[in-house]
Amino acid sequence: MQALFGPAGDGGGATRFGPSLAAKVTSMQLEGEEILHACQKKDISTSLRGATLQRKNMGIGQHVMHTSSTDFYHRRRHYRSSATQDSEIILEDLLKGMSGLTPSQQFKALRRMIYNTSEHNCSMSWKLYEEIVDRGLDQFMISNNYSRLLNNLKHGQDGKTVEQMLTVLARMEHKDPNMVCTYHYSQILFALSRHGQVEKVRDLMLDMHDKHLALYPSHYTSLAVACLHADPEKYSIDDILADFTNAATIDCIIPERQACNIIVEILSRSCQLPRAITFLKAMQDAAVKSGSRSEQALVYSHPDVYTYTSLISGFCRLGDLKAAKQILNDMSEAKVMPNFVTYAIMVNSCLDNQKSKDALHFIDCMRSLNSRARHPVYMALMVKALAVDMRKVAEILYRALNIEISGDWKTLDPMQRSAYVLMKVANGQTFDVQHQFRQDIQQQPELLNAGMINHLIRGLGKRGDVNGVEEAFFMV
Repeated sequence: MQALFGPAGDGGGATRFGPSLAAKVTSMQLEGEEILHACQKKDISTSLRGATLQRKNMGIGQHVMHTSSTDFYHRRRHYRSSATQDSEIILEDLLKGMSGLTPSQQFKALRRMIYNTSEHNCSMSWKLYEEIVDRGLDQFMISNNYSRLLNNLKHGQDGKTVEQMLTVLARMEHKDPNMVCTYHYSQILFALSRHGQVEKVRDLMLDMHDKHLALYPSHYTSLAVACLHADPEKYSIDDILADFTNAATIDCIIPERQACNIIVEILSRSCQLPRAITFLKAMQDAAVKSGSRSEQALVYSHPDVYTYTSLISGFCRLGDLKAAKQILNDMSEAKVMPNFVTYAIMVNSCLDNQKSKDALHFIDCMRSLNSRARHPVYMALMVKALAVDMRKVAEILYRALNIEISGDWKTLDPMQRSAYVLMKVANGQTFDVQHQFRQDIQQQPELLNAGMINHLIRGLGKRGDVNGVEEAFFMV
């Protein structure tokens, strides 16, 4: 397996907006305060962006007779200092004070809210944009404004967000085709990928190619992520492999490590291991031929734990435990440390193949690693070990859950108590569990759940204890 991977190559990287954008945003934040400060220092009539400030002596001070511009800047300052307030209220308040503003001032107020709106508040970002369009203010929008808008919208959780982003793109192209850049497409591709819209991702990437907009490795990562989230029946894996091959061999775009791992995982899920290995070889050859030396391209000569684990999972699905072990050995030779998931897959395959000794070895490896999914995985494997009558393996997994049978029942979490019940029933101690439940249902019913009671019902059913089954049934 080690011979599959050779020298690495170099790949490109997407260019993002740099310091100039940050400077522009900062200047806009300061603009209102600077102008307002200048107006307050002067005692004369001042023209401010088309709005006239007329001041009169009124007793001990002066009074502004026409203050639309001043109110406008006060509202902007108020919004910046009230970011935690409800954005709907802020918008409503802002719109009420716009009647005396010029179109340019109205646009700046709404634009400021777009920049201050949270990236995850997609509905508000869209509402602000629609307000700009309805007022005919989109004539003032420039490329950077659209970048911020699309960046906000891309986090939407429903398909409506994607349609909104495509609407923005269409309006931009209608207004000025030269305004649209790679960055705008990148935000839309990101959103499409999260919703598994593979064909739309491919269409937009083809559109970029036709418009001579730069394609980067990150765009192929979006394509891979879209495939991962999509129904396999909704796209052709042959087309995806062709896209990646053309990118690497014709356009000299070496896909990122994440994209490669996803394609290998997808092929492994469908047990297309020969194609996964062929794909890795093709990408390696393309990287070497292009002279690539980037960190992203290292995946083709130095696969990481996710690449190896996907291949191991694929061979285990095929029931080829021997090949899976060989991949594991390759990982060791390549000095790539297996993770918790890698060992869990091996344990599961050993249970399928009735390899008790191997299962115990890999469980021991698992126990040396930390994982947030540790207890659920131990529990699932323990249930499977009991189902295939591998009692010793189940006992080891039971202990791995850190359960002390002599410990306090109350201190165990629901998963641990469920494991406790399972092992008691499996060891023929059904009546002990029944006695425990009778006490708990009277004194602390919150310690029981339907899963535990179902374990008891199955145990009593196997014993032919009809009365016990009826009693347990009414505990649910």
